[in-house]
Amino acid sequence: MKRFIQYAIAWVRIRIYLLLPFSRPSRLVIKGKLSLGWRSLILLDTKSKIVIEGDCTFIDTVIQLGDATLRLGKNCTAKNSRIVLMNSNMTVGDKAYFEHTLIYLTQQSSLQAEAYFHCVGKGVDRLPIYGSASTLNVADNVNVKAEIYCQNASFTCGSTVFLNEGTQIRCHKGITLGSNIMVSYDCLIFDTNTHSLSAADRRKEFSDGYPNSAYQDKDSREKVKMEPIRIGNDVWIGTRAIILKGTSLGNEVIVGAASVMSGLQVPDGKIVFGNPATYKP
Repeated sequence: MKRFIQYAIAWVRIRIYLLLPFSRPSRLVIKGKLSLGWRSLILLDTKSKIVIEGDCTFIDTVIQLGDATLRLGKNCTAKNSRIVLMNSNMTVGDKAYFEHTLIYLTQQSSLQAEAYFHCVGKGVDRLPIYGSASTLNVADNVNVKAEIYCQNASFTCGSTVFLNEGTQIRCHKGITLGSNIMVSYDCLIFDTNTHSLSAADRRKEFSDGYPNSAYQDKDSREKVKMEPIRIGNDVWIGTRAIILKGTSLGNEVIVGAASVMSGLQVPDGKIVFGNPATYKP
């Protein structure tokens, strides 16, 4: 047993020695307790910085930063999580909770989340939150089980919001969610057509390597129709509803299950239903 402990200490010393040359240009500040799981790994590249206020627990967690900043509040817990930031910043308030969560930010993106931010994905192979050259602002008490994909856009979410499993949010222009919102299972909220209406442009995407290459180049994105989506306060969106570009939902709106809307402007207090969706005056 004593020899095993000696070997373990030697292994830890070797690992620290190998990692230090990569972490010297960076900064790691920990205030309070920090627990790392057996397979955890933290890589700090040039100009990166991690600030942990305290009581933060990681299990099987990989955190990789490159010219980025990660700030976690008090009592932050992660399970099987992987956070990758490259030229990006992420700030999370107190009492956040991550489980099977992969948050991927790149190309000068930023994620600002206040207290009680829960991000629960189905596994580290999925992307509950992905940001590329985007800004994500999330208020307090937000529970994310959905997949949020932002590219060259702004995503804003108010307080006390629940985004359920199977829901996908695609933000290429701008999506704004109010407060006290319930979004049920398997909903789609897309502010973009994702592809051009031109068959020639879509063929070009395949010739450029879609879907295995980069999603779209700048010229292709400019040909895709996009319009922002706005969802007001106290909105309830039923299962498998589809909300497409240009849609605006007022306060206290209820969206029926499997409703489909594109560019629909809904006043406060209405019940929306059908395909295409409509509401009673």
